[in-house]
Amino acid sequence: MENGTVIAGDIVLAAGMSRVVRALALADGSERWAFQATAFVFAPPAVIDGVAYVATYERLYALAGETFDVPVRSAITDYLTAHPRGRLGRIATSWDVFGIDEVGLRSRFGSYIDRFLN
Repeated sequence: MENGTVIAGDIVLAAGMSRVVRALALADGSERWAFQATAFVFAPPAVIDGVAYVATYERLYALAGETFDVPVRSAITDYLTAHPRGRLGRIATSWDVFGIDEVGLRSRFGSYIDRFLN
């Protein structure tokens, strides 16, 4: 499902090739909130000054000066339905698989996280 995730403070924002953006607690993965966009979200959220922004196909078409009408929406919906994420399997991973110490990594990049992600 995930098209991209972004860490912002103690929250992980997850967007998928759907219309849903979810905020999950970094500590335990519990859902803090979910947002239902009006069109398909195709990129990871961006967080600027504590505000989450999402990119949708509808907005991309508007920026390109193209029409996002019913046939276009139907074509995207049909494609995503015919090509669901995970149809060829899933790869489960974790920090441990790569031998990464999450706490150590966060302490190493704390100034970066504070400056760009908080």
